Amino acid sequence: MPSHRSPNTARGPRVEEIEARHPTEEEAGFLRLTDTQHVLEVVRIAYAANNVAAETVTNVFPSQQWRLSYEWTAS
Repeated sequence: MPSHRSPNTARGPRVEEIEARHPTEEEAGFLRLTDTQHVLEVVRIAYAANNVAAETVTNVFPSQQWRLSYEWTAS
């Protein structure tokens, strides 16, 4: 999907929060999880240059089916 953001638009920080938790009843039904299985909730927040949250994305994954891997450069 192409980005609709202008390449000159200043951006602020990006934050990702990850939580392992029990699924809601709706999530457990949709993901076909048992009572003993957990989900990973990943919330990504993109801030504009003025530190106002410009975009938030929440994903919920069955924890037993995913491995999270991150890479970053030291500053």
